[in-house]
Amino acid sequence: MSKYFNLTERVRFRFDAQFYNAFSHANSNFPCAYGCLAGIPGVGSTLNDAYTITSTVSQPTSLLGSGLGGDNPVRMIAISGRIEF
Repeated sequence: MSKYFNLTERVRFRFDAQFYNAFSHANSNFPCAYGCLAGIPGVGSTLNDAYTITSTVSQPTSLLGSGLGGDNPVRMIAISGRIEF
């Protein structure tokens, strides 16, 4: 998200903000992502894990992408400003 502010005719200020995991929601994995079985037809006790979501996908752990350190995906806000002339 960017916004420009004119300070004079030739000078302006640019404000940038980037938000990562702002709403802190879980990213669900595909149902049966790790090879669960559909069960035996007609036997209810074997259909427990059929088509259920049992895990989540790792979220980015840094501003540069996934897997670059850190073990918990947290809310991150990057704010910058610059003067252009």
